Amino acid sequence: MIPVSVLVTGKGTVSFKIKGEFNREKPSKFSEVFRPVITWNMTYKCNLLCKHCYINASPKGEEGLSTNEALNLVDQMKELKIPLLIMSGGEPLLRKDFFLIAERAST
Repeated sequence: MIPVSVLVTGKGTVSFKIKGEFNREKPSKFSEVFRPVITWNMTYKCNLLCKHCYINASPKGEEGLSTNEALNLVDQMKELKIPLLIMSGGEPLLRKDFFLIAERAST
């Protein structure tokens, strides 16, 4: 799986010391048959305060990427032929642009 941080910034995290280097020109060694799946935490906003929430989402949480940044990210994922994008969060439906982003991802 390609971390979203690589898609957005072109840089990896500490785990890349273990897993290897990735970049936009050669994102991974995956094949046309086996493609990565991405789970995208689109927002840190959520109308609940679940104790088990692993990203500490809350009603006052940050929105995340701007609409233009999110659409750009979706376009990059499409270029990489990502077969499945799971839109998660927080509560992604709290984003006012959720359906715009989802529509772009589905076309």
